[in-house]
Amino acid sequence: MKITYAEQTVSLFDTFLPNKILLSLSGGLDSACLFFLICKHFPDIEIIPFTAKNVRAPFDAERAEDITQWMKKQFPKNKISLREEFTYDHSDEYWIEQAKIRWEDEFVLVNGKRVPRCNSIGGLVKMLTLRHETNKLIKKHDCIKVSGQTSNPPIEEQKKYNFYHLAERRRDGPNENKKTLGKNSYSPFVHIDKKFIADFYEKNDLMETLYPLTGSCIGGVTKTDYFTKECRDCFWCHEKKWAFNLVWN
Repeated sequence: MKITYAEQTVSLFDTFLPNKILLSLSGGLDSACLFFLICKHFPDIEIIPFTAKNVRAPFDAERAEDITQWMKKQFPKNKISLREEFTYDHSDEYWIEQAKIRWEDEFVLVNGKRVPRCNSIGGLVKMLTLRHETNKLIKKHDCIKVSGQTSNPPIEEQKKYNFYHLAERRRDGPNENKKTLGKNSYSPFVHIDKKFIADFYEKNDLMETLYPLTGSCIGGVTKTDYFTKECRDCFWCHEKKWAFNLVWN
């Protein structure tokens, strides 16, 4: 199925149609958008949401649960299973050591240039932990993982609005090395940016309902007043401001 927003088109389940999926649900805008689209257009697919809970930012998991319950109410006939959850900790000594050992091996190719998978050791700790735990869930449920990860805004836009230095270069586009379908994973949004997501929320009248349930900030305790507001400093805050044309005082 071809789905178009903001003059960007996603081909959703065009080449295969699974009976069951493991849906990565972060509590953010992108994964909630994908959750809605699958529920709306593919009601027969069984969806098992799962969330990686940061031990130092617990409210993301609460947002994911709120989104799951909202979807169940919106699509009562769909097969939405209980949400799976596991925790990760950026300061876990074992995974920090693994990240240091595997730092160079985890580089990815973006437009002919090798770049780090993450901007920091802590970022790679999260990535490695998620990969480990997600693989266990894939085996448990015997299904493919589906992710709503999008591409970065255009590089000229990142530079214009002064958040190029915050972005992970692996998400830059266009990039022919980014594949939507892998052995155990499917990422249909990797070639579209957050303008698609913003247009989706606005065109489907979700700005007053689903949008407020989401969160896209990774700011710390102090800047977010213990996660009760957005930090307006991290990449995700800048990306959201850019996509939704937000005005900050």
